[in-house]
Amino acid sequence: MKHKQPEALRLADALDDTEHRDILLEKEAANELRRLYEVNEELLKTMRQLACLGMGDRYGNSDGTK
Repeated sequence: MKHKQPEALRLADALDDTEHRDILLEKEAANELRRLYEVNEELLKTMRQLACLGMGDRYGNSDGTK
């Protein structure tokens, strides 16, 4: 089964191909970077919450000890 290439990688490959570069592609790339930024921020927020599990706003482990 062939997997579809992630959009970010497709856009990066297309941007590397300067022969076929255009304004629409650059706008798509900018939109994808913004989307990935939002996803990354949400993942970081979740990871920080998990790192503080049982410790209030301090980092610790899941049983509440350092």
